[in-house]
Amino acid sequence: MYFPIGAAHRFRSHPYLKAIMDAWGIDPGGRNLEDIRKGCRLTLGEFVEYILAFSMADISRRPIYDLFFATDSPKGFIKMKEAMWKVDPSGHFRYSDADDPSQLRWVWPAEELWPLIQEKFRGRKALVRTICTFVNEETYYLEKHAREALRSAEQRGAISVAPTKVDGFKRRRRTFPEDLMITFLKE
Repeated sequence: MYFPIGAAHRFRSHPYLKAIMDAWGIDPGGRNLEDIRKGCRLTLGEFVEYILAFSMADISRRPIYDLFFATDSPKGFIKMKEAMWKVDPSGHFRYSDADDPSQLRWVWPAEELWPLIQEKFRGRKALVRTICTFVNEETYYLEKHAREALRSAEQRGAISVAPTKVDGFKRRRRTFPEDLMITFLKE
């Protein structure tokens, strides 16, 4: 769905646009763009299970429009996230003509994802399969990022990893197969 978020924010007090936003449950009085994006997600969420937003900005990095991808297909959701990560490896899911594609990325996705995983599973045990399902369905990240975050957490001693998988076979070092049990510490 195409949503002209820049115009919606700029003209949010116009009676016609205000009526549309009210009908969608979007707070037109919201002072920032995230309020409008949140309203769009909530409205779409009444009809579909999975929603992603990708923001387009002009040369001055002012928002022009957002593209919302909405689906009930878990596979389609993951495929769209993969496509978005290719366009914006920063994980912010935005594109601007002002962005320099050769610019170095200072924050690694696993570093941003780890606090989300840690909050969800702190003090519990979980299979890698369960962790990946959480990451796929409830975050903007992908399974590969979950495994990177787990690898880094293991190196730091933030998690305890079972030496064998559920099926009894030994785990290969630094791998995180689906049927491996992870114990999250209460940091």
